[in-house]
Amino acid sequence: MNPRGLKAAIEAECAAQGLDGVVVACVEGDDLHPRLEDLSARRLLRPFAVAGEAEPLPTDQWLMSFNAYLGARPIAAALDRGAHVVVTGRCVDSAVVLGPLIHEFKWPMDAYNELAAGSLAGHIIECGCQATGGNFTDWRKAAESLHGGYANMGWPVVECLASGAFTVTKPPATGGLVTVGTVAEQMLYEIGDPAAYILPDVVLDMRGVVLEQVRDDAVLVRHVRGRAPTPFYKVSSTYFDGYRMTGELLIPGEDAREKAQYVAAAILSRARASLIAQGEQDFTSTNVECIGSEEIFGEASQARHCREVVLRISVHHANPKAMRAFGIEIAPSATGMAPGITGGGSGRPRPAPLIRHCSCLVNKEAVPITVHVGSQSFEMIEQPGSGTGEYHLPREPFAAATTGQPGAMGSSE
Repeated sequence: MNPRGLKAAIEAECAAQGLDGVVVACVEGDDLHPRLEDLSARRLLRPFAVAGEAEPLPTDQWLMSFNAYLGARPIAAALDRGAHVVVTGRCVDSAVVLGPLIHEFKWPMDAYNELAAGSLAGHIIECGCQATGGNFTDWRKAAESLHGGYANMGWPVVECLASGAFTVTKPPATGGLVTVGTVAEQMLYEIGDPAAYILPDVVLDMRGVVLEQVRDDAVLVRHVRGRAPTPFYKVSSTYFDGYRMTGELLIPGEDAREKAQYVAAAILSRARASLIAQGEQDFTSTNVECIGSEEIFGEASQARHCREVVLRISVHHANPKAMRAFGIEIAPSATGMAPGITGGGSGRPRPAPLIRHCSCLVNKEAVPITVHVGSQSFEMIEQPGSGTGEYHLPREPFAAATTGQPGAMGSSE
């Protein structure tokens, strides 16, 4: 990500179109990759815990990115200084809504209930049409809604008040729907603990939230509560972990699932024999799916005897050349294994880099933020919140991986 480069590109386009007076700002400081070794040496990184289990950074892979999720304060600061457009690097989704609300309503950074409400407004619209009937349990109501249903879904709109209350709605004559159900499902989407949805600016407590249908396609949201934020930013990092290759085959007929399992076992057996013959290591991991047989339901599957499945086989290996042993075995299965095999029309599968994600925490005091507004720049550092123990954050720092270079992993092409 290059916020300053995008700022310059927007300014150039505004100039080309004769849009004088448009002030463009950008926020930098989220990219911690160049500082990784220093932050680790100073013990300013901590593990990120999910369901009580710490998620350590990899120690033997090449980290490709290392970005802190910044909050809304830098966005509000840029708007306070006259910006019309603000470009950010990595920040939490809700910050792009909370920032303008802080600016508009002059909310202080300790007005935790208002900050929580603004964050919830941003959270509800951050996934677009998911708040207006997309990915909704009662899907037929959205698919068959007036004005085109799924083919013309209306994007959500939030109408916010200085009190923190807001109304979720959508443009007229658009498909989808805004109900207590659609808003509630999005509100609880990917939050973890509804009593403590931890964001950079506030800890959002959803337990007392009231949702009220005030008119067609309009839901009032109120009674949002918040607490002081933690002293940490969450950091999102990605790392290179070898290569992955996936092949798919359509297998129809009686006992389709069982046939697919035999085919998968045979393909992997032949591929492994080829790896041994080449002196290569076994696959790091493999995965077999019989799509259509309800495998994700486990023992509750009601489609074990379905008459059609898509067999998907994925393999993982450090050497992309070694994966040819798997790729060349897909096509011959059509005439050498179970009857009726088809598909694979896109040709022999090809290896692709496998990029994985992991998270950690970093002290806010260690992350200086630079805001560029027009030709002016200033720096800011978030003040640590309180309540570290309250949110059960891990106490022990840890040593992160070094940035390294692709080295041998990149030389195996």
